[in-house]
Amino acid sequence: MKRQITLLMMAIIFCSSDIYTYTPSSYVKMNLNGSVKSLTQLENKLSPDSTSNIIQNSTKFFDNNGKIFELMKLKNHKLFSKINYYYSDSGNISYSRETNADGSLYLEIKYFYDDEGYIKSKFFDRSHQKSYSFDRQKADVEFEEYYSNLFTKIQYKCDYKGYKIEEKFLKDNGELTRKLTYKYDFKYNLVELKIYNSNGQAEKRIKYRYNNYNDILESKTYISNRLALTSTFSYVYDENDNWISRTEKRKLQENLFTTNIDSSDILTQRIITYYAN
Repeated sequence: MKRQITLLMMAIIFCSSDIYTYTPSSYVKMNLNGSVKSLTQLENKLSPDSTSNIIQNSTKFFDNNGKIFELMKLKNHKLFSKINYYYSDSGNISYSRETNADGSLYLEIKYFYDDEGYIKSKFFDRSHQKSYSFDRQKADVEFEEYYSNLFTKIQYKCDYKGYKIEEKFLKDNGELTRKLTYKYDFKYNLVELKIYNSNGQAEKRIKYRYNNYNDILESKTYISNRLALTSTFSYVYDENDNWISRTEKRKLQENLFTTNIDSSDILTQRIITYYAN
């Protein structure tokens, strides 16, 4: 159970560490071209026996200014949860609300910005979330205790263009649970992500290389400064130079840090709709 809880924490951290809180507009941050209206994404794990298992299934909706206003998460092709984003007059997200499939409130997040309009912090209201497990079933005491110890604030540092360079995940009492740092190239493609534990020690480092479309060509994951996983990516593009199919080939290094890492390749397919010009 302890390992399951650790994996659950990491999943929630990366779901919370989204791209929809920063300038410029959402679809630019996602490296999308054209006036994107919706993006449906289906991610499948490819098994050696040629079967596939769905990892993630979602649809994002954008307004004609490129700002995301709704994210629908699906499970077994059925609605699992929905996140709606609400904007201030300045154009930044003011708050978001995540609801369960039946419309009941699950999580509310409030966003705060500095004088430059760049993200400064986010606060998580988990009062409703504590009643559910990660699969949105009514939680037992163990899950309730877990959620009560989860971070409730993310504190950001941004560079002069508003891109995040650091995220700190904090509990109610200010205790650090995890920290992430980001480095970019001159095109503002992310080239290095570092993940630190609650003691401030670097646990994981991921380095990225990009193709001519500024999509990830290769990533290398290091754990305790040892290479753990190398992923190479190939793409199929539409007429707007947005990728609609991506295959990730994963090569796992055999060492004590990689025993619990899945080496299965991943196929991600996207359906993109556009606003008419």
